[in-house]
Amino acid sequence: LAMALLLAFFKELYFIAFDEDVARAGGIRVTMLNFMLVSIIAVIIALSIRVVGTLLIGALMVIPPVAAIRFGMGFYPTTLLSIAIALISVVIGLSASYLFSLPSGAAIVLCLLVIFIIALVINRR
Repeated sequence: LAMALLLAFFKELYFIAFDEDVARAGGIRVTMLNFMLVSIIAVIIALSIRVVGTLLIGALMVIPPVAAIRFGMGFYPTTLLSIAIALISVVIGLSASYLFSLPSGAAIVLCLLVIFIIALVINRR
């Protein structure tokens, strides 16, 4: 449901992220969309904390977008790259957790950090 709402209002949310005043002048209901976005994020965080823990939620919300921004590709490609980074790190982290008997949350966060460091190294070149 959250993904469907975000995809349905992607252009409006992008416009609001770019310039809120111009979006408001363009007829977009900025206050309603901001409230919707904050509500969706709050529900996702509240449900996810019980499932995977606070450390992992914080890391999954911050590290993939920061790593993707390092490549400077624009809003939509950065969003897709951020999702791909998160999914790849979850798969690798869970696999490493299973193979080496590690805590799954810590293994996923470690994978996220490794990907972020690789993004930093690639970006410097």
